[in-house]
Amino acid sequence: MYCWRGGMRSLNMAWMFATNGYQVSLLNGGYKAYRKYIRNRLDEKAKVIILGGFTGSGKTEVLNFLSEINEQVIDLEKLASHKGSAFGGLGLPDQPTNEQFENNLFEIWQQLDKQRFIWMEDESRMIGRITMPDPVIKKILKAPLIILDVPKEIRIRRLVNEYAGIDDRLLSEAVMKIETRLGKPRAKEALVSIQEKDYSAVANQVLSYYDETYSYSVNRRESQSRYHFPVGKFDAREIAEGLSEFAHKHLKNGSDLPGL
Repeated sequence: MYCWRGGMRSLNMAWMFATNGYQVSLLNGGYKAYRKYIRNRLDEKAKVIILGGFTGSGKTEVLNFLSEINEQVIDLEKLASHKGSAFGGLGLPDQPTNEQFENNLFEIWQQLDKQRFIWMEDESRMIGRITMPDPVIKKILKAPLIILDVPKEIRIRRLVNEYAGIDDRLLSEAVMKIETRLGKPRAKEALVSIQEKDYSAVANQVLSYYDETYSYSVNRRESQSRYHFPVGKFDAREIAEGLSEFAHKHLKNGSDLPGL
């Protein structure tokens, strides 16, 4: 139980619970003050590095291995229970509320050492129905961006492995969500490919749209430091180790990291 303002009614309820044997904490200003505190803390300076790349580049898997080699990582998509595209909610639990997402994000954020690198994936303002808090968006748009350059054939193969086992009806519904942006002819081709179980063709058709969108988004950030990390073969652990080495060698003094 919690109160929005933490005033006299909260004080009276806390007294009543305490006299009946409950252990009670009274938060000054109530939940409203807690929410404001979270936003302020998320805005504090930190050495953030953003991991980017086209759809299917395996960014989440690389982040997991970065965590295994003792890098600090925030998996925004895991917290949002969504992978950030029209297909992003397939096979995942329901998304939390926006407030719960921010609360969970802060629980991780407050435990991190802000003097060390903190890795996050490049995300847009919306992850499914979750709206990213402004302080986090500011970090994503201003922190150094390392882009994984993964060949398209590898990305297609990864997407097929990820989505081919999902109900074709759900895949078709996801295609229809982006029909206008994909273009009706390309959307129709994708739907036919789903019916024919040609999932590589589906991935190729959909990537044409997502690659254009991501390129446009990245190219708009003229003031952001960008680095390209070529990937010849996909080995997430090897990539993570290479990224860590690159960051500590070239960004170790934080000279390229703006005060966020």
